[in-house]
Amino acid sequence: MEEDVNKPEDEGEEFEEIEMDTNNPIIVFCFMFMEYVKEIDPDMYKKAHKYAQDHTDLDITDFEIDFVTKINGSEFDGHMTIGEIGEEWGRGKLGYNSEIMMFGCNPNFHKIGNYNKKYDLDLILQASFYNHPARLKGYNIILQSAKKLFKIGKRMNVYGAFWDQPEGEKLLENIPYKGFHDNSDIPDICASSKIILGVQCSDTSKTQQSMRAFEVLASRGFHLTQYVESMDYWFENGKHLIAVKNKDEAYDKMKYYLKNDTERNKIALQGYEYVINNHTYVHRVKESILPNI
Repeated sequence: MEEDVNKPEDEGEEFEEIEMDTNNPIIVFCFMFMEYVKEIDPDMYKKAHKYAQDHTDLDITDFEIDFVTKINGSEFDGHMTIGEIGEEWGRGKLGYNSEIMMFGCNPNFHKIGNYNKKYDLDLILQASFYNHPARLKGYNIILQSAKKLFKIGKRMNVYGAFWDQPEGEKLLENIPYKGFHDNSDIPDICASSKIILGVQCSDTSKTQQSMRAFEVLASRGFHLTQYVESMDYWFENGKHLIAVKNKDEAYDKMKYYLKNDTERNKIALQGYEYVINNHTYVHRVKESILPNI
């Protein structure tokens, strides 16, 4: 993809300042923000990362429940979770003020990027390898279809964690695995790669959705991902992104949108406008945290 020379210099809302009583801070455990906790609490991040590495068979809700149960819950005044299952568990088992708080985007970080030759590809999969059932279904739908295109000459890379494990390597076959990319590269990836592929962490929740969808759309990327029920809760399929239910549909959609730049760019723009106007972390704080403190 060529660099968007007509890109506005600055898009997206600035984060609002929310007054807090810094002498009596409220500490809320948000498992979903562990990547952001890396800078704040490196020890907690290391524990969570190691636990994920040792428990790739758990979906994200089971992982959250299992991990949080093993840490000192008395340190937290509340518990935010991305699924209704985690919310019910937090209230019932831990006695937390447990609320749903979905992923979102930070418009100061997830924004329209610049062309980067490194990411000038037809397809990119941004996902870590986990072998729980929902994830395996996603690989079967998304990755198997992408491999067919890779074998006929389409350019593709995979980024994420744990793909160097034997099961992950077997799934990838000859698709290049590039390890991690810096999170700050997401905007440039979306400006340079034609299709950003995704898979989901749960296919049983009505609300739980991958963070990747919000981040990719906020960076004006074209996102094609595995369909799950929660997709209908947050997005309009075919307008904001493309969600597919089987391998045949995935292959046909990938092939179609690789050829149709105008339609692909239209969906990417619609998704971008929708997310930055409805799903920033300012929206999340107002929806989920402020009403409960």
